[in-house]
Amino acid sequence: SDERFHTNSGDDGAYRLGPIPGGRFVLRARIDKRLKVLEFDVPANATLQRDIIFQRPATLSGIVLGVVPSETSRILLLHGPQTIPEPLDAPGLLGLGELVVYDEGIGEDGVYAFAEVEPGRYTAVACAWHDPELRGLRYAARFVTLEEGANGTLDFDLR
Repeated sequence: SDERFHTNSGDDGAYRLGPIPGGRFVLRARIDKRLKVLEFDVPANATLQRDIIFQRPATLSGIVLGVVPSETSRILLLHGPQTIPEPLDAPGLLGLGELVVYDEGIGEDGVYAFAEVEPGRYTAVACAWHDPELRGLRYAARFVTLEEGANGTLDFDLR
């Protein structure tokens, strides 16, 4: 379904969402910058209970070689293993928007860092444009699994 539903949890963490029609749904829960994504089927006229458990966060950091520092130099973490369209251009990158769960800039020294990432499987995409017209996109994508409380490192080379 393309319908979207929204709710906030109470002080005790409880939430209620509904009524919603039967079908396949993606539930996105957020605490600060941390995002948890659950996918499940809802039978018609059913009442379901889904607990959302946030684990101890992981971190991910690294260096991106071959980047000219700018506001368009980014690292994106996409939910789960994803296939990146070839060639990737500005519209294709924008088309990934629904899958992006974390987004950070790349520093002048090429260093990036994600703090408090929900443990799970991600596709990390390092990308940078080399002119103000958003032409010449360079990018690299890699799969990464982050365990609870882990400090992951992932480097990229865009040269």
